[in-house]
Amino acid sequence: MTKVCRKHENKPAIIYGQCIGCEVEKLREVERLARTFANAKGRYHSQQAMCDLLHHFGKPCVRPSNEEPKIAPEAWMYQHEETGQIGFVDQWQIDNGFEKHNPRLHVICPLYRHPPS
Repeated sequence: MTKVCRKHENKPAIIYGQCIGCEVEKLREVERLARTFANAKGRYHSQQAMCDLLHHFGKPCVRPSNEEPKIAPEAWMYQHEETGQIGFVDQWQIDNGFEKHNPRLHVICPLYRHPPS
């Protein structure tokens, strides 16, 4: 007979020579990490949750940082609040009052020629 771990001696359940209780706990941890990833709000938090999930499986992942990028954006993506239409403007337009003159257009994110390092 196969031995079970100390944690599950009181209620052993053995299948394929492994303690099923330990296997269930591992699956619950994967489920928790997957739910955290699925429910993450925003790109930063979803990338952190994805890295937690990949780390659990021993896969490499580069975590995003809170630091500001060292290079300036080339352009900005904006979205119209009613229609949802997406467009792009360059940095000069942002510097010269784009948001003030277009109150229904909301700047979404910066765009870079190369990924910020």
